[in-house]
Amino acid sequence: MPKTTSQILRADEVVFEGQFQLDASRGGSNTPKGGAPAVVVPDARIIESNSEFAVIETTCSCGRTTRLRCEYAPNEAG
Repeated sequence: MPKTTSQILRADEVVFEGQFQLDASRGGSNTPKGGAPAVVVPDARIIESNSEFAVIETTCSCGRTTRLRCEYAPNEAG
């Protein structure tokens, strides 16, 4: 299994440039071991949400799922 690294970016380090539209309406296909190709529709959904964080699960057209935990910054209103 390949090693992955992650990095958390601060809000002031994120730069938005241009636009990109991902066509998630076209499902891809994958071939399980010894079986027929399976069609998987790409998807993204919130599977957990509370006042401290949200967990978003994405499913690729290849069938791989990834979960992202998005932590909210503390509320410093005052």
